[in-house]
Amino acid sequence: MAIEQYTESITLREMKCTLGDNGWGYVFPQGDVSAIDKVEILLKKAGGKPKQCSLNDFSQGGNGKAKPEYIITMNDDANTIIVVECKGTVKKHASIHLDNPRNFAVDGVLYYAKFLKDEYN
Repeated sequence: MAIEQYTESITLREMKCTLGDNGWGYVFPQGDVSAIDKVEILLKKAGGKPKQCSLNDFSQGGNGKAKPEYIITMNDDANTIIVVECKGTVKKHASIHLDNPRNFAVDGVLYYAKFLKDEYN
């Protein structure tokens, strides 16, 4: 098993959830949010994560499809979603300036969040 996949499995276990319906909400894997048009459109706008991109820079939507490890929705709050990005090592948690979304988990989540923030908590 690749190390990032191991991190993904730990994440689900620690969050006490599985892919799909969990009773309280739904966990969508690898950016597969085709069931939620608004999220899918916003992730398409984000595109694939660029290597460098300031948090204030919206001009650098990457090429390709945005694919966070998980998008989590809540049954009792349709305006709140959770975006989860996993990396294979703690060294890839966050960059100093939070501007390297392709290589760091926190940077990646913040990159996706800047495209999602106007429509979701």
